[in-house]
Amino acid sequence: APTYRRHNKRVPLARINTIQDFVQHMHCIELPSALQNHSNNRFFQHYIMLTKDSSAISRISNWANFALTHTFFWAGTQKDQPMRWKYLPLLVNKIRNFQDGCDASLPRILNFLCSFFKTWDGRDMIDAILPLIELLRPMPFHQLYAKILHPIGRVVLSAEPTTKAKILRTYTHLLKHWLSRDWLQPSNTGLLDRVDQSLDYHRALYDFIQYYDKLALACLQLESDNVIVHDAVLSFYEVVSSLHCGYDIPFVTPPSTGIVYRSLLQASAMPVSRICGILAAYKSEFGKLSQSMQNVGTLCPLSFHNGSEKIEVLNGFIWEFCSALWRNRLFVQDANQSFEQNFILPREVMEKLHYPSIQYALSLPRATSLISLAGQFYEQQHPDTPSDFYLHKEMKNKNEYIEYLKDRGCIGLYDFLHTFIGSLVRRRDQPQND
Repeated sequence: APTYRRHNKRVPLARINTIQDFVQHMHCIELPSALQNHSNNRFFQHYIMLTKDSSAISRISNWANFALTHTFFWAGTQKDQPMRWKYLPLLVNKIRNFQDGCDASLPRILNFLCSFFKTWDGRDMIDAILPLIELLRPMPFHQLYAKILHPIGRVVLSAEPTTKAKILRTYTHLLKHWLSRDWLQPSNTGLLDRVDQSLDYHRALYDFIQYYDKLALACLQLESDNVIVHDAVLSFYEVVSSLHCGYDIPFVTPPSTGIVYRSLLQASAMPVSRICGILAAYKSEFGKLSQSMQNVGTLCPLSFHNGSEKIEVLNGFIWEFCSALWRNRLFVQDANQSFEQNFILPREVMEKLHYPSIQYALSLPRATSLISLAGQFYEQQHPDTPSDFYLHKEMKNKNEYIEYLKDRGCIGLYDFLHTFIGSLVRRRDQPQND
């Protein structure tokens, strides 16, 4: 009892300057009346996360909602608008820093976002507002769609490519946040990030990913596969391709056909290599999912299919990628003839490009996305021959060329080939066998 009375004296937050002070007085810290002035104080953020003080959370949440609403909708006249736009980023950054420090979203921020996105045109304050979405708690998809996705969707399709990319990347960060912990386990969450225990968490994740796939494909079509938009889309699927192995989510969902083939047919190496890396990652995903299904009781029940039925779709992607990139048999065997017709080139054009057949169009030495790298590689190997000489003949040293591509940053392409091309797999494993 004497010990408790000796340490029960209230200590103002402003006097907490070191970790030792914080640990010694954490149970008796006195919070100031103007709590918002200390929102970026790391000791205050630690206090919120450790003590789960509902009163303090309610105070800072109500202040944030009022300050944002007042600044956006109520304060000042038209003459005051420049000052408001100058102050607003500071306010939003202050709230963002608090949320980032606590790794959670303030409960009433969602109320403000719902009001804001009703009148948002996609241009003003995008860099300040979008990060507020990234730390929203999981919720049923119909609520997320009605409050966030649908209002933003009204402007994203008509926005410029950079805005589309920013919104798509924001959704990627939101997905990562939803995957960051077990939300239905109360011990892993606090008052700031507590969710309804009746939430179908996995269904919400699945529906969000399916919505993103449709939105991403529409954005790529509208922007003619703009490289900035494509980069944002592939970043999302680099997360999705590790759902089961990386985050222990009990389902697997590959990208749609449109996303996959639009990436393969790009004129730059970045999307081609990254989509190859994504497909290679799915081998481990489906392999682990198959093992989990064999071990009864290791997978939690789902209200939808776990994705195991899509392994044939993935196998189709892999076969056609290998045929196009390595075997020089693009859509030659077991392929839809109407698909090949879409890529027929006039004979005179094919002769100028030295394409003996359309089946070579996406091969490693001749694909438009890799042709500059192939030329550089051949010049290093044969400095005394014309730079386009390699187009007239079959590349004999493919193994060295693949290593060259890896050194130039095509890691995904390298992983794909060394995962699914048997000769490369055996060559890679040969030193181990010796």
